[in-house]
Amino acid sequence: MDGYYYLASSLPSPQFGQPPPLSFEEFKETCARLATKEDALMISQASLVPPHDCGEARGRAFEFLSRFWKREFTLRNELVRLRAEKNAMKAEDWQRGDGPAAWDDEALQTARRAFGAEDPLKAEFVLARALWDWLDSESAGHRFDTLALSAYAIKVLVLERLAAFTEETGVERYDSMYRTIFEASGNLGAQRLP
Repeated sequence: MDGYYYLASSLPSPQFGQPPPLSFEEFKETCARLATKEDALMISQASLVPPHDCGEARGRAFEFLSRFWKREFTLRNELVRLRAEKNAMKAEDWQRGDGPAAWDDEALQTARRAFGAEDPLKAEFVLARALWDWLDSESAGHRFDTLALSAYAIKVLVLERLAAFTEETGVERYDSMYRTIFEASGNLGAQRLP
């Protein structure tokens, strides 16, 4: 079904750089209630991490997700190539996908910009902003169909990922990693460094 007028128009609008207007789980639950079972299942498969097998296209939403995942393979493989080149390693051992990556100039340029970022957080924002722009471009003209809902799902996932990059989360992860390393070295009673 391609006429999800009520569902699409009732969703809060996601804004880049803002907290997600709803969680991905809430979005999936909404789609499960208001979309066909098949469409809800396809939309629920949205993920920022491409599956090992993008599969055959099974409807417009899945075709869109398949294009997105192929873009991600190209982008990630280019990041692998750049990192391997910098560290004098073989990229082929780490690249994914079937055969050579499809030519996708936008994904390749995005990978290069992210690789050249000053720090990992800025690289994450380069990747997220480029993906957001790609989603806007790919979903232009689609407001009430499964493609629009799939793009919306990915945007929610992007916002959830960006929301996880907070100082508090960083400190918690640092403390946890430091404690694990400190304890593994035989020094119990680890404390946070000043």
